[in-house]
Amino acid sequence: MKLIFTNTTSIRRRAKIFLAVSLVLVCLFAALPISAASAVGATEVTLTVRQNFITDVSGGASRTFTYQLTPLETTNPMPAGSNAEGFTFTATGTGEVQVGPITFTSVGIYSYELSVISSTARGYTYDTRVYRIDVYILNDTPNNLSASNLTAVVIVYEGRDAIEDNKVNEILFEHRYQGDVEIPPQTSPPVDTPQPPPGGGGTPITGDFSNIWLWISLVTVSGGMLLGLLLWIKQLDKNKEAKETSVKIE
Repeated sequence: MKLIFTNTTSIRRRAKIFLAVSLVLVCLFAALPISAASAVGATEVTLTVRQNFITDVSGGASRTFTYQLTPLETTNPMPAGSNAEGFTFTATGTGEVQVGPITFTSVGIYSYELSVISSTARGYTYDTRVYRIDVYILNDTPNNLSASNLTAVVIVYEGRDAIEDNKVNEILFEHRYQGDVEIPPQTSPPVDTPQPPPGGGGTPITGDFSNIWLWISLVTVSGGMLLGLLLWIKQLDKNKEAKETSVKIE
C-alpha cells in the first residue's frame, strides 16, 4: 500500500488566494451599477424658444429670423440635422419653436449657447441676447442595472455666464420693428450765392463791398493829409521868398 501525504500548508495558502480573488471580483461587480447606469437607458430634452416683436407700427412684424444652438463641447448630444457648427433653425412671426428632441444616454452636465445669427432685416432691430443652457442628466436608480431612469434638469441663463443672478424661466427673443421707412439720402447744406447790388449791372457782391465805407473814409483822410502837406510846403516856399526879398531891399 502506498501512502500519500498531503501538505496542509499549501492547501491553506491556495484557499486564501482564492478567497482574496473572489473578494476583489465581488467588489468590482458591486461597483458596476454606478458606472453602468450611465450607459443604460436614455432621456430626451426639447427646448422651447419664444419669438416676439415690439412695435408701434400696425402690421408687418412677421419677419423670419435664424437661430443657432451651439454646443460648448463637441461631444455634446445635438438634435437631428446638426452640423459641425451647431443646429440652425428659423422662427417666423410671433410664436414658439420646439428645438429637439436631444437624446441623452449618459449621466453628465451638457452646456449649450443659443442666439440669433441673422441680423439683416429692413426696419427691424434684432435681439442680441445670448442664452446659456445647462442640461443635467441624472440617474434616479444607480443600483438598478435593468432600469432606464435617466432624468434631465434644464437650467437657462441669460448671458454666457452660469451665475445665479442670470437664471431665467424661458428662452425669449424680442425683436423691435420700426416699420419699412425710407431713409432720406444725405444732402449737402445750401450754399449762399453772392447777388449783385441793386442796379449794379450784374457784378457780384464780394467781401470788399461790405466794407466800402471803410475804404471811402481811408481815401478821404489820406487825401486830406496829402493836401495839407502840399499847402504846408507851399507856405514854406512863400516865407522863404519873402525873406530873400527883404534882404535885397536893405
